[in-house]
Amino acid sequence: MKETRAAEQIYRADGRNTFVEITTYAMAIDKVFINFVEYDKAAQAGQRMKASIGIYMGMFEAQVLSRDIMSGRIPQMGKLVLEAAKANGQTYPKPVFTKQGGTSAKSNNGQAISRILELAPGSRQPWILCAKQGKAHETPEGLIVMDGKPETTIRVPLTNDKLKEFALAVEAAVQTWIQLRFVAAAAPAMQLAAEQRKEALNKIKEQSAAQIR
Repeated sequence: MKETRAAEQIYRADGRNTFVEITTYAMAIDKVFINFVEYDKAAQAGQRMKASIGIYMGMFEAQVLSRDIMSGRIPQMGKLVLEAAKANGQTYPKPVFTKQGGTSAKSNNGQAISRILELAPGSRQPWILCAKQGKAHETPEGLIVMDGKPETTIRVPLTNDKLKEFALAVEAAVQTWIQLRFVAAAAPAMQLAAEQRKEALNKIKEQSAAQIR
């Protein structure tokens, strides 16, 4: 099969007419970019995308989520909220992870936009990764709070293995950023230190040789 995946796409998981992807797009601003897309297969080519929601996460914030998934912390929290939902007669369990963010009114022609990322156990699938977007207001503390219900919601179901794949892809994005962000900055100083150590060792060898003679 011909490979048509964009070079920037690290990972993609598909749902029914939806998908979520992790890309390299926001590495330059020290973020992991998680993009949710809803599409219509029946529409004409070039017009199939119905909605998209982009979630930006700080690198180490994203890494904490990844490691909480792989360590079993998130799965254990999932079991607890499933039990609580069953005990309370609730159809949908509460999210075990929520990330709130968005765009300020100043950056969006006077209208703040809230974007929320949620991970929750599913009623039919093991996990539901969900992005929500809607109009919002800003609090005095600078938080962007959604006004009422979201205007757009995109859900992607994940199996337990797919959740782990998602976590590993986030970790891969973080490690790639670390290499690109810090190796280049540290390399000249490390090279200089290596040269200084080599020079010092050579002097010690020369002194030892002179004493033997």
